[in-house]
Amino acid sequence: MKSFLKWFLTSLTMIAVTVAVAVWVGQPEEVTIRTESIDSAVDLNFDRVRNHIETFSSFGSRVAGQPGSASAAGYVEKQLASIGYDHIESTTFEVTIPKVHQADLRVQSGSETQSFRLFPLWPNLARTSQTPVEGLTGPLVYLGEARFEEMVGKPIEDSICFLDWDAEEEWTRIPELGGRAVVFLGDTPSTGWEARKKFLTIPADVPRFYLTDENSKTIREILNQQRLNGTIQCQMDWDRSIETNFLVRIPSATGETENPLVFQAYTDSMSLVPEISPGAEQAIGVSVLLEFARFLKESEGSLPRPVHLLFTGGHGTVMAGMVDYIESVTEGEKKNRPALVVSLDLASHTTRFGVHCFGEMRGYADHLLRPRFSRLALELKSFSERVAGTTGEQSLVDAVNLKHGRAWDSFLPYRAPFASEIANVASIPGIAIASLDDSRKWVDTPDDTVARMDFDRLIRQLSFKEGERIGLLRILHALIEWEGPYTSGEIDDKWVDLTGRVQWLKADEDYTPQHPLREAPVFLKSRRENKYLVGVRGMPVALTDEDGHFTFRGLIDVTGNNWYTDCEVEAYGLATDRFLSSQSGGGGRIRRVVEIKTGDMQIPSGWLNPLRGRSISGKGPSQPNHVAVTE
Repeated sequence: MKSFLKWFLTSLTMIAVTVAVAVWVGQPEEVTIRTESIDSAVDLNFDRVRNHIETFSSFGSRVAGQPGSASAAGYVEKQLASIGYDHIESTTFEVTIPKVHQADLRVQSGSETQSFRLFPLWPNLARTSQTPVEGLTGPLVYLGEARFEEMVGKPIEDSICFLDWDAEEEWTRIPELGGRAVVFLGDTPSTGWEARKKFLTIPADVPRFYLTDENSKTIREILNQQRLNGTIQCQMDWDRSIETNFLVRIPSATGETENPLVFQAYTDSMSLVPEISPGAEQAIGVSVLLEFARFLKESEGSLPRPVHLLFTGGHGTVMAGMVDYIESVTEGEKKNRPALVVSLDLASHTTRFGVHCFGEMRGYADHLLRPRFSRLALELKSFSERVAGTTGEQSLVDAVNLKHGRAWDSFLPYRAPFASEIANVASIPGIAIASLDDSRKWVDTPDDTVARMDFDRLIRQLSFKEGERIGLLRILHALIEWEGPYTSGEIDDKWVDLTGRVQWLKADEDYTPQHPLREAPVFLKSRRENKYLVGVRGMPVALTDEDGHFTFRGLIDVTGNNWYTDCEVEAYGLATDRFLSSQSGGGGRIRRVVEIKTGDMQIPSGWLNPLRGRSISGKGPSQPNHVAVTE
């Protein structure tokens, strides 16, 4: 009995000591904000912010692969140099994008032919709006919003159908009734919510186009006068584009360069009409970061910690720029890993912004992140109340903790993807400073223009006013003044890359698929509603290389989010000269398969067998995937 009692007390003591040590080791490290105040007269220059926004939105489309994307990158580099930054690092990376070579509508009226430039919409998965070489010809018919009462008695079969741009999903009725193509009239503005309903995540064979405001009015006049025939010709393919990131390194006052604080914004934009994307709202973050760069230049030599300014491209295409940056710092020396990444994701139709550690791009589980960032968000909120006072309008919201009895996404009336999520997946702390209570109404549309912005609210949101608003500058500066680690404990590394290979079968020569399918678009489908992410096309797509290989980088392990528990990898062949000429033997055999499968050499179609149900459950490459084309 004494022996048992001695054993019991010893065991109890050991358990108590183990728990005490665990509590001590796991307790959050002390973190504080050094409250060196900024003079109340100092703030960002909002006139220059507005000028930046107007300039970015004047470049035409800034979607990756469009000329405006390169113009925006060049503008950022030029502005940083004019501020006085001598060493601006640039890195390039590759993204897969839909590329338009030609798209037009010819309307025949007697002996007279009128030609109109068309703008193809984002593809239905692999299916672009490409037409046969001779084009699609048919009667022109106007169907309004494609409601049933508007279509009664209309000659829809084999017709080219014109719809109002603010129609929603009703356009999907057109192919069911035999319509050959859909053209949306751009003289009726459409919100992003309506626009995102105009493409599908299956390769539906429905060519869809956008007509600009001026041409839409002309077409309406033509359709009101007489019934005419028209022909649409479009050449559109999947291709590669090289995009650019820029990085500025600012050492601390002591010359320290290790584990910097990184502020990030993106330079591109996104639209359902890739060739028309002014992206005014999406230019706010990069415009503000340029002005913050000017402020830091004036403070150069006195910063308590090293700061990096990161301008990423390819944000709208699955955040490719951020993925490339995070991958580069995780592969390098540990001292170069950021202590914190702060992404700016701002909008103009609100007076509040919040601190976020969650998002819809990777969806890292709330219960894994909130304990890590809770103290940071609480301290920033406390700092805001001390500096700006507690009366009047409070511009900063703690969207990490549940102090308001509200979940983080209740402040964001849209599917919010943040670049900072990519950092968290790689075990690098990341937060987003994002505008609240704003649906980003015009983002993803050709109508996201400066004229639709609310600069008065934007200035109220981001500017400092003693006793009322903390403003953005002081929050960013407070993060620089932070002492200690930014998180209470390490974030688990959930980074996953998925690699595979696409092969096709020569049935008269081989028993198994052995020939690489080159230049084939490959898509990764998850359980997330990809098409409803705002400002970002969320479904990963890659073109296979010479050996048929593809890679999707920066995904999240299923232990961080179950969206990828049951996913699908789908590869498609395109009936385009570029794709067919890339195949071994000149693509002659594949060309014959396309003719057998589709009866038409020019229409891209899902005639390759897609692989389904590949589960992503661990790190590193998966086993090679095989797709066979069979006769």
